[in-house]
Parts: sequence; structure tokens; C-alpha cells
Amino acid sequence: MRRSLLTIVLAALSLSLFSQAQPKPNKISAAQAKEDLDYLYKTLQQTHYDLFVNTEKSVFDKRLKKLKAGLKDSVDMLTFHRKVQPFVALSGLAHCSSEFPFRSNYGPYIQSGGTLFPFSIAIEGKQVFITENYSDKEEIEPGDELLFLNGRPIASVMADIYAHLSGESHYLKNSVINQFEFARLFWLVFDEVKSFELQLKGKTNGNFYTIKLEAKAAAEMEEHFEAKDPLFDYSREFKFIEDVAYLRPGIFLNQSASGNTSEHDTFDKGEFVKFIDSSFAEILSANSEYLIIDLRGNPGGDNSFSDHMLAYFAHEPFWFCSEFHVRTSEITKKFWEGVEQENLQEMRSLILNNKNGAQFQIPFGTYDPLPAQERYHGQVYVLIDRYSYSNTVTTAAIIKDYGFGTLLGEITADTPTSFGAVHQFPLPHSQINITFPKALIVRPNGSRNLIGVRPDFPIEEIRDNGIDDVLEGTLNFIKNRQQ
Repeated sequence: MRRSLLTIVLAALSLSLFSQAQPKPNKISAAQAKEDLDYLYKTLQQTHYDLFVNTEKSVFDKRLKKLKAGLKDSVDMLTFHRKVQPFVALSGLAHCSSEFPFRSNYGPYIQSGGTLFPFSIAIEGKQVFITENYSDKEEIEPGDELLFLNGRPIASVMADIYAHLSGESHYLKNSVINQFEFARLFWLVFDEVKSFELQLKGKTNGNFYTIKLEAKAAAEMEEHFEAKDPLFDYSREFKFIEDVAYLRPGIFLNQSASGNTSEHDTFDKGEFVKFIDSSFAEILSANSEYLIIDLRGNPGGDNSFSDHMLAYFAHEPFWFCSEFHVRTSEITKKFWEGVEQENLQEMRSLILNNKNGAQFQIPFGTYDPLPAQERYHGQVYVLIDRYSYSNTVTTAAIIKDYGFGTLLGEITADTPTSFGAVHQFPLPHSQINITFPKALIVRPNGSRNLIGVRPDFPIEEIRDNGIDDVLEGTLNFIKNRQQ
């Protein structure tokens, strides 16, 4: 019973494919676009677990009417996406989204000599800061705050971008912006802008200043993006930092597989189990009193992986949720007709045998910890951040809610209580794929609030100081507890 990776994160991780040659997008007629919009809204209401949980139906109704009224002529796929995605994003849920047109549109845009906003940014609360300057204006320094962009307050610009992103909060959407790169999303929302006027506040002197500059070739920008350190870390690592054991489990999937969640090899646990078993063998052999588990920058995966790790220090049976509710529909049934896994047959039967639109709870058991003599009984410290996603957030919630360890770092952007377990359907004319959640998954402590996992002890990661503040802070935290 796996919790899917965030759809939008998977899209971000697939951006390397946009460089492949793709045919130019076709257009659809105004009548076809209207039919797609009607089909989209009708099907979401039939399949989504609770489409109106965050936004009233009247808001959706008004938006649909406005969109259809604005369709006078044929529309290309990029323009149509700019209509579809904000409509879908009204759900306010990360797992309800449309397919982003990077492969079909951005690749050709690069090849045709398109340009981008020549900076990388970081968003902290409502403030936007320059982190990388790729323009020819050397006076703009990393850390300078961006206040106005082409005469618009940056908050107004961000509001337009937020409207095109699915998610429960601006905090989550900010983490997604950092993954996609602001420059790409700016193009996606506003199309090509060839020159910019920036009003900024200097980091060093606090002075306000204005700069005019030209956009940068998208192909050149992509080289810069490719050279940056990735936000996600899939790798597995075990080591000792003096007398403290440090374990980064990495992605909760088979690293040697393709990553395609439709392929069995992706969920082969052999390599992961071997790594975890050997790591804990060393930890137990060394009688280490302190263990740090680093879940930062981890996009998640399958709970059958993380459960094996948790069993080494859990002190009671556990499960990744307290409630698991599903809504069935014709589209969901078509998928589950082909599900053959033995452990999912009870869920399959409920999905197939209930009436379309029915909501019901899925029964589940618990996962047992290892026998006491095989378990780790020291103190466990778990590092989390805004890039701890999906099953990683669930893992952090299990540790916090059952009291298996102490969490440090920053609140996660993704939420352990979520509308998830996603499926897809294509729109009939545009063939844009729409992802929807069929389930409500409630975190182990029973809270239905759609908020991230909060650390027991917050530690701020300071931008661009070259120090791993969270890890260093945790090591200091442990040293202070030893005294």
C-alpha cells in the first residue's frame, strides 16, 4: 500500500527530457477546448476524493464559465495549459494537477533561441532573494532582495505563478519553484519576456537600486541549471561522525532500477535491505548511543522500504496512517482491474465491488518492530527539511507520532495527512493528462490538518554560508545533551 511520489515532483525530475526534439504542439478548436474543460470538471467531480475540500464549488463554477467565455478561436497546447492548470490547482492539493508541457513546448522553445529570466532565486516567506546571477550586471549580488519586476511588486508576480501550481500551501509551492527554477516557471506563466527592469535591495549595504537588463538564452541558462547542486539526494550513506552514527537511507526505491513506478524492479528491496542491515550491524556492533537519520532532500518512494528501516528502532507495532479512505469511480476501477499483488487484493475487491462514487475505509494491519535483542535502543535524531517529500514525510510522521525519535531541521512542505493514491485520465481532445487523488490518508496521530511535519527542534539552514547548519546544529545538540 504505497504512498505515491508527488506528481509535480516527478514532473520536475523529468525535466532532463525536455531537450529531446519534440514536434510542435497542435491546436484544438474553441469548441474542442470547451468540451475538454467540461470533461475535466465533470470527471474530477466523479473521481476526486473531495474536489471541494479547499475551494467551494461556486468558485470552480465561476472559473469554468469565465474560461469557456474567453475561448473564441482555436488554441495551442501551451495556451490551453495556461487555462487548465490554474483551474485544476483551485483544488489546493499537490496531488491534483495537470501534465506540465515541458517536453512538448519547452524543448522546441530552447531550440528556437528562446530566452529566460537570467537569475536563480530563493523564496523565504514573502521575500525573494537572488541566489545566482547569470546576467552581465555584476553589481547584482547573491542575497540581494528582489522587490519589483518590470514595475510589478514581486508579491503580485508570485501570485500569478502560485495560481499555476498545485499544492496545499505557498510554502510547498515555493519548494516546487526552487525545483523547477523560477526562470522556467516565469516563461511557463508569462511566455517570453526579452528585457527586465529589477528593483532590488542590496544585501551588503541595504540600499535600494534599479537595474535594466536583457534576458539570457534558454540554452545557456540550462547549462547553468545543470551545473547546480541538485536539491534531492538519492544516495545512501553510512558513516560515524566521531561516536555518532550517521545514516542517510536515500530514496525509498531500488536505485538500480529505472525509477518507473509501473515496473516491478523499481520496488525490489534487495539492495536497500542489504544496505540497512549492514549499517545497523555496524551501529549495534559499535554500541553507538546516538544515531542521526538524514531524510533531507529525499523525494520518498515506497513504505515497504522505510518500514524495514523503522523496524530497527521502533518500540511498538506501527503503520504509516491511522485512516485510509478511498473513493471509487469508473476510472479508478479500470486501473485496479489489472492489479495482481496479493497484499492488495482486499483493497482491489472493495474498489471494484463498491458503486462508483462510494467512499469507504480500507482496513490495514501494522508493521512489527524487530525483536528487542536485534533492535537499536539508543537515541535517534532525524533531520527533515522542505524537500523531504511523500513517503519520506510519512516516515518522519511515524517517528514523531509514535515517539521513535527526535526531529530536527525545518517543517516539511509536503503533508503526512494528504489526499493521494493518485490515478490519471487524459482530456479527450488536447490529451493533457490530469492527475487526481482517490484517497484520504490520515497521519498516525489522527490529525486531518493539511500541514507539514514540524521538527521537535527547529534549526535554520542559512543560505550560502557553506555550512551544513542542520547537521552541525544536531551534533551540537547531542553534545549539549551529553553534558
